[in-house]
Amino acid sequence: MTKIFVVGDSISMHYNDDLKRFLSGYAMLKRKGEGEKPGDLDYESKVNGGDSACVLGYLQATPDIDADIFIINCGLHDIKFYHEVGHLQVEPEDYRENLKQIAAHIQKLGKQMVWVMSTTVDDEIHKKNCSVFFRKNEDIKQYNHIAKEVMEQMGVPIIDLHDFTEKLGDGVFCDHVHFKPHVRTLHAAFIAGQVIGLFGLKKTYELS
Repeated sequence: MTKIFVVGDSISMHYNDDLKRFLSGYAMLKRKGEGEKPGDLDYESKVNGGDSACVLGYLQATPDIDADIFIINCGLHDIKFYHEVGHLQVEPEDYRENLKQIAAHIQKLGKQMVWVMSTTVDDEIHKKNCSVFFRKNEDIKQYNHIAKEVMEQMGVPIIDLHDFTEKLGDGVFCDHVHFKPHVRTLHAAFIAGQVIGLFGLKKTYELS
């Protein structure tokens, strides 16, 4: 059976169990830090992929991951802005270069990859619920545009979770950037359908 491995931020952590359920019979799904405690969702951890530099570093340090397909996402951590630092956590051109290296690394391993666009940010909701750092939707749109350019250049298919989430309308957030449980399930269903279609996965049944 096809083996899929997920490296992504806390959004992917939230839809992971549903995604595994929806892909059951099509693929075996595992993720970075499988079985570990999630930690603070706002920061990179054993489970949370963090920003693009963290994702690249993790993949380079773990070249023997048993997977046929990688589902990769990063962006929300890259656009974090701390006033005391005075700039985004990962600047746009560094983000672009990190993504190129991520895709090249996976392709060099002879594996397939799909990129998941980062989800929406509501500036006012974020500002109201998080004072440690800030995010702006205009930044996530810029970084998603960069990701689109890089992935198209590298021949990597894209799942546009940003556009999908925008179409769900208001009332989707449970805090500054994460989503209510029903939205996480919708994310998982959307991604599962896209992955099955993109890679032509077929349902298999085990004989009892």
